[in-house]
Amino acid sequence: MKKVIKILLILSLIMSVFSLPAHAAEQNFASDETIIRPMFSYINAMVHYFDISSNGKATCEALLSAFGGDSLKVVVKLEQYDPKTFSWKTLKTWSRTEYGDDSCGAGGSWYVMSGYLYRSVATGYVYVNGVVVEEHEMVEKEYYY
Repeated sequence: MKKVIKILLILSLIMSVFSLPAHAAEQNFASDETIIRPMFSYINAMVHYFDISSNGKATCEALLSAFGGDSLKVVVKLEQYDPKTFSWKTLKTWSRTEYGDDSCGAGGSWYVMSGYLYRSVATGYVYVNGVVVEEHEMVEKEYYY
């Protein structure tokens, strides 16, 4: 039994001396030129813009581009954070629906009070035969005004 253990130890020592180190090749699939975005069946692109000017004018806009749908709908909300309830409340909503078109946009401007945190939420819908087949929501970064 001792002879078998000695032979196994010697073999493992020999194997460890003659084994070559393996290094994984670095392959960067997400280079700086690559745009990572979700893959949709109908939606081609959706953009969302939100800003508050120095005088308190909040501008919220969204544009949806899609193909193959019967109608498109975009809903844009301006929201204010309520620290008492720890939740977001909607101040203003803009909505638009386009039938038989490949793009749809909605949005507008609204003056806000200072001393609060604000954000904009945009949702795009694609309808086929009156049924929502795709939906995408974008939340812009918060602004404190």
